[in-house]
Amino acid sequence: MTAAEDAWDWEHQQAVTRLTVQRILSESGLAEGVAVELDLDFVPTDAADRAAAVRKLGMFGYGVEAAEDGALRVAAGSVPLEADAIWQHEERTSRIALIHGYEPDGWGFAEP
Repeated sequence: MTAAEDAWDWEHQQAVTRLTVQRILSESGLAEGVAVELDLDFVPTDAADRAAAVRKLGMFGYGVEAAEDGALRVAAGSVPLEADAIWQHEERTSRIALIHGYEPDGWGFAEP
């Protein structure tokens, strides 16, 4: 693990994801498990290596768009609207991003 991964509060991030999914399900009327096109956002730190991050995320099958400000939007594709499924992608992409100088900045999806 890198220092950035060690310092990251994984328990907090996962708890926020679980709470967010629970809130979305209770307020939106969407059925748990419905497929969504999940996007995850990452912001660069001073140590960001965009080329390496894009390459590594691509190796794991993620589509990546880089914004002018250096932020990355990572597309996970069709993912069930369930906390465990979203967390699986969120944790994997966050670990890759942290290794390459990016920090997680949330996730979202367009309503199906």
